Amino acid sequence: MSIKLLATDLDGTLLKNNKCIDPETIDYIIKFQENGGSLVLITGRRISEIWDYVHSLKMLDFKSGYIVSCDGQYIWDISSDKKIKNEFLSIQDISYLLKAVKINKFNVSFYNENNDFLLLNKQKILSKLILFSYHKFVKKNSRLKFITQYKAIELSQTGNIEKISFRNSDSAFDICSYFEALLNEIHEYSIVLVEERKIEISKKSVNKCEALKQIVQWNYLCNDDILVFGDEGNDIYMLRYFNHSFAMGNACEYVKQAAKFVTDTNENQGVLKVLKNYIDESKYIHQTIEKSAI
Repeated sequence: MSIKLLATDLDGTLLKNNKCIDPETIDYIIKFQENGGSLVLITGRRISEIWDYVHSLKMLDFKSGYIVSCDGQYIWDISSDKKIKNEFLSIQDISYLLKAVKINKFNVSFYNENNDFLLLNKQKILSKLILFSYHKFVKKNSRLKFITQYKAIELSQTGNIEKISFRNSDSAFDICSYFEALLNEIHEYSIVLVEERKIEISKKSVNKCEALKQIVQWNYLCNDDILVFGDEGNDIYMLRYFNHSFAMGNACEYVKQAAKFVTDTNENQGVLKVLKNYIDESKYIHQTIEKSAI
């Protein structure tokens, strides 16, 4: 088997809990690229938030690979400096989703390139103010703004809304069951459960899997050429689709069930251990090697 492309999530996967990449893993991935392999960083973060990792992995030096940001909303082809924006939610989408989801049970947020918008709910105004203050002043999120439901509809006409998130932190609320019900009721969108407390909804074509499938098609690769890593609900579609997909040992059980294999944790070189089994250390991608169990 010849691995030509490595696609990995960042937080909880390639990154350790201190938000750094294991030095040995960095060296291995750099050698993989030196020998012709392509690297795809595929994350829920924005490109502006991952520059340190792009540089440490020398992606710009090789002028190859891809950055998939905001869970598939944007794709940057480094070799051609081509940037693609995938489909945004329309005003019809926003109206439909606000009616379809029991928004009084959630803190509702909207996202575009410039801001994170927190929906103001009069029934929960105190909790919203506390949440707003925490993100604005403690986490120093300068992107965060309050909006009304009317403003949310208006914003969707020109605001390029990437996704809506619905967060419920009440341990008594069974968000997993509610998430499953949404999957059964709403089929026109990409719906993921993140951190076991937040539901994110975007256009059907906007998720990590669809973005990675586009990259595979552009490079005339097949499913067996790809190695995929993830640990969260937003990784599930690609973990299910690709033949050589690995959930991290620190992932939740439903994420592990979506992957073909499970590796060690992000704290214990889970990604590196798979690379050493799938990619021959001396010849890397140019030799077919026997698949080993992790």
